[in-house]
Amino acid sequence: MASIKNFKKDLVYTYGALLDQCYIAQMVCPSVDKKAIDALCDEIENTYEEMANRLGGVKGKKDAVKVVKADFEASLKSFSEKLEALVEKK
Repeated sequence: MASIKNFKKDLVYTYGALLDQCYIAQMVCPSVDKKAIDALCDEIENTYEEMANRLGGVKGKKDAVKVVKADFEASLKSFSEKLEALVEKK
């Protein structure tokens, strides 16, 4: 159970850090499309809620947690690539 609790904390921290990066990109690169950044922020928030809900239903199922962790890592890579593409587009 402790690992699920720690993983939930990682979700909050990591998705929060991604949102921070989006807001910093808006401030540092004013030429970045604001609507696209806002859409990415919404997508990050929705994914966080989905992951948190999925973890809430998992109790002692290691295989289910592994699937959520794999999805988490894939979403992080996807969001990072999307943000990088938006910033490079400027």
